Amino acid sequence: LQGIGKVPMTFIRAPYVAEAGDGGVQVLATVEDRIVAVKYKNQLALAFHPELDENDEIHKAFLAMCENRKPL
Repeated sequence: LQGIGKVPMTFIRAPYVAEAGDGGVQVLATVEDRIVAVKYKNQLALAFHPELDENDEIHKAFLAMCENRKPL
């Protein structure tokens, strides 16, 4: 995952992101050429469930974004 490194991704029926236009959307991760994580300004969208894995790096990065300490 861009800005975080390698993290487990547990998928449950979640759709992928069909496209990320030129409007400032940053693609953070892809799996099999499908976009599964994006960031737009202060918003994250994930097609997987980081809460189902023991790795908490995504949660830490999100909290850092909220605190304006270290954006992804």
